[in-house]
Amino acid sequence: MSAPGKTEPLVAIARARTGDADAWGVLYQEYASAIFRFCRRALPTREDAEDATMDIFAKLMRRARTKKPTIWRTSRWSTRIRIN
Repeated sequence: MSAPGKTEPLVAIARARTGDADAWGVLYQEYASAIFRFCRRALPTREDAEDATMDIFAKLMRRARTKKPTIWRTSRWSTRIRIN
């Protein structure tokens, strides 16, 4: 259960899949730092890691509606986007 006023990740994912920009903001705040850290370890510069983090979210936004809902389960989603 989340703190009061905090959106559950699964709720944010469901809303994001419908195009809700605020939900994308919630997901970015929740996952961007972990994705950035992963990218930073894999890429030679901070700028490359920042670009990769933004590219990941842009790709997710484009493909959000085409993926099966099960791929968006929070733990799998977080792991898969970092790997891909």
